[in-house]
Order: sequence, then C-alpha cells, then structure tokens
Amino acid sequence: MVAVKIIRVVFSSGVVLSALGLIVAASLKVQNLGAFHDALGGHGVLPAFLLDFAPLMIVGFEVFVGVTGLWMVVHHQWRTAALVSVMVYFGFALYATALTIRPPVSPVPCGCGFSSGEVESWFPLAVRNTLFVFFLLAASFLLRNRKEPFTGSALTGPAHWPAANR
Repeated sequence: MVAVKIIRVVFSSGVVLSALGLIVAASLKVQNLGAFHDALGGHGVLPAFLLDFAPLMIVGFEVFVGVTGLWMVVHHQWRTAALVSVMVYFGFALYATALTIRPPVSPVPCGCGFSSGEVESWFPLAVRNTLFVFFLLAASFLLRNRKEPFTGSALTGPAHWPAANR
C-alpha cells in the first residue's frame, strides 16, 4: 500500500513538473525570441511563411497548456492534466523524430529554451520526449478516478479526517 502511494506521488509530481516545465520553457524562449526564431528556421522543418509567427504561437501554446495543466491539478483533474501534457510532448517527440530522420544541414540549437548549445544528434531528444509521453500516459492511467493522488497519505492527513480538512 505504501508503494502505491509513493508511485502516485511520483506520477502526480511528474504531471505538475510537466506543466511547470512548459511555462518555464516559454518564459526562457520569450527572453530571446530572435534566437528561438533562428533555431526554428535552422531546423528546416517549418515552411518559410510560418516562421514569422510560429515562435509566438509556440510560446503562447506552451503557456496556455502549462497554465491549463496547473489549473486542472488545482481542481483535482489529474488525469486530464496528464493527457493535455501528453499531446504537447507527443508533438515535441514527433518534431524531434522528424529532425532525427532529416537532420538540419548544420548543427543548430534545439530551441527548447533550456539549452543554448547546438544539437549534434536529435535521437536522444526524440527518445527523451517519447519516454516522457509514456510516463504521462502511465500517470493518466494511474491517476484515473482519483480526485487527489495523495488521499490518506502523510501529505494530506489520515483518510478518516473530514474532507474539508484534507
């Protein structure tokens, strides 16, 4: 029973971190939107007519999904929060896979906001994003039918406490 509670804590923490990660990544991209634009252009995946507004759309989408995910967590909709994040990280995984199959002519930054170095191989990024998709899918399965993943744990008090005190 303790192992199940620990697993719930780990997976629910991953859901929160995925939402926070999107917000932080968006804020880092906003700090240097020109570099993000250049990274997207260097990837050679997006058509030229999308490059002018794609950076702002991506940043806005990341903020929207991150804030929505946190709102869902606060309102105890853990499974939905995990599934919303799955869609975004699945998109990241597909994009990194496309760059693995058809890499840019010269190494360019990934544009994720967390690193400024140039990416030599896109395969590790594709694997990382795919693993995170599977992690969030597992979280959505394990946190289904749960309003609070911590119910009855040391974090919320004994299960016999009135619901208002949890």
